[in-house]
Amino acid sequence: MAVRLANFISAFLQVSDPKEVFSGTRVADKPLTEDQMLGETLALILGDSKIWSAGTYWDRNKFTNRTFFAPFAYKTELNTRKFKLEDMARINN
Repeated sequence: MAVRLANFISAFLQVSDPKEVFSGTRVADKPLTEDQMLGETLALILGDSKIWSAGTYWDRNKFTNRTFFAPFAYKTELNTRKFKLEDMARINN
């Protein structure tokens, strides 16, 4: 599951360039949003009941308009549909 997410992000970032200009009516792809990355991280936990937590950690200034970005999804009870989702970049320790 983690490899699937890594391949998706890698392929999207290699192919997508929001600053690219096309002739005709075609428009460039938009960059990934925070909501999309939060959703993909949560999808890792939803896809397999054996996974208790998952995180997607971005290097400094690599995510659009964010210095730090680290979506983290987790659950505290087995076999439940209660999940928690946080941006770990907010936590300063």
